[in-house]
Amino acid sequence: VEGSRNSSVAQQHHSLANARSSGGGSRLSCLWGALKRTGKKWLSSFSPGPPDEVVEWKRTQHFLRTSVEELRGAFKLNKDIELSSLALNGHEPLSLFASSRDVTDSTMGRNGFQQCLDNTKAHKYQGNPDTEPIRSYEVVFLVRLLHLLSTAINDKYGPQLQFLYSSPHFVGHVARLLLQPPAVYTEVIKRGVGVPYLYRQHELPARVRLRSLAKKQYLVYLCAAVFFGYTWDYSPFLVCFIVLECICASLLLRAAWSWGMQRLRWQQPHQAVG
Repeated sequence: VEGSRNSSVAQQHHSLANARSSGGGSRLSCLWGALKRTGKKWLSSFSPGPPDEVVEWKRTQHFLRTSVEELRGAFKLNKDIELSSLALNGHEPLSLFASSRDVTDSTMGRNGFQQCLDNTKAHKYQGNPDTEPIRSYEVVFLVRLLHLLSTAINDKYGPQLQFLYSSPHFVGHVARLLLQPPAVYTEVIKRGVGVPYLYRQHELPARVRLRSLAKKQYLVYLCAAVFFGYTWDYSPFLVCFIVLECICASLLLRAAWSWGMQRLRWQQPHQAVG
């Protein structure tokens, strides 16, 4: 019995030794494989072969050429005729795979950037003038806040504002300086692909529009006035009140001038008849 126990203990020690040796061997094999892969990558970095970006670019260029050939065959286009017609017109034939940088440089070299600016200035916004896109010279949150305030005033006092705007008296002249004139704009409604657009015409009455107060230029002027007032020991509220008084005085003077000129034009025909 003791001999069998000793033999079993010896077998267990032998199996543990084999497991340890096999575990150590597997670790050594994994380490050796990692070293081999690292060495191959390090040696391949010194090889004169092309990098991966160049290979990918060549592959993409090959796919593009194949696509162009298939499209040209599908639409029965002749590439040689197109290039010869360009050469006869005095233009240098442009490769189909020329880089966008070359095309941009050729356009920029002939006042192309100025032409692009002129083309963008030629297009005018044709939608609702009260909801135009926010410009770069406007403060975003002020535009939205003043638009909400103007909409609330117009919704509540719309008929009264229209009556004041059409008044021939002095109040009407003041209202025509403060309010936006009536406007008509066309709304374009897209109904789907291949379907003609639907045009709807909208009329806007005389209304309050405070969006012009959100211009950065006016805010800079106000900050400069507050700064100079602070140097002369004036409070910001007093400076703002003085600026508001000056604006009101200029509006009243302009309204009085236009009202007086209208009265003179109205009285001259009556004096001639008399």
